Amino acid sequence: MDQPGTRPRAHGHFLSPELQPQELPHDRGRLFDFPLAIEPILENPSYRLYESPRIGDELILEVHTPELLKEVRRDPLCSTGWHSAGGVVLAAEMIARGEIRNAFAFIGAGGHHSGGISFGGHCCFNDVALAVHVLRKRYGWKRFAILDTDAHHGDGTRELLAGDPGVLHVCFARPITSRPTARRWMSRRWAGTRGEAPACPKRGEPGLTRRRRRGV
Repeated sequence: MDQPGTRPRAHGHFLSPELQPQELPHDRGRLFDFPLAIEPILENPSYRLYESPRIGDELILEVHTPELLKEVRRDPLCSTGWHSAGGVVLAAEMIARGEIRNAFAFIGAGGHHSGGISFGGHCCFNDVALAVHVLRKRYGWKRFAILDTDAHHGDGTRELLAGDPGVLHVCFARPITSRPTARRWMSRRWAGTRGEAPACPKRGEPGLTRRRRRGV
């Protein structure tokens, strides 16, 4: 146990109880030998494992629309969405309370393609936007930096937090508009009621410029 007034030494790992290879057929290759693969890490007492809780619909509706929540319920690929978002939010809260130093959340459903009314790409609820909302509302935090290192642009995060003076959203994704195959894939993925997904900002448009990227 860390002493009061000292910086916590523990590193938190958050794992959804639903995150098992047999439960996620679309990710079975990436989840081979999981979660057994992290057992050697957890032998270090500085690393602690926590079970991700299921996030409540009431909190989800403070960020997303009822229409999105309804569509997520219908999507079988989003079965882990509630626990995935819940783990990220709990990790943020435990850091805010000084219980852990930092955190890594093993999630079954991503978040950065989930916006106010649309979602896709195995992203159901925007866990980062939910965490920002909770830290502001419950802990009074005012400034946030989001570093998105995924290969695809975090369009949902950008949509939800665009224009927010308290949030710096840095996306390292490469533009996809010049690659026809990727462009067609993105169009299919967001077809129908979920809308069309915007690509990574082009040069000259608002977003991360080459000069800013070198300065990060």
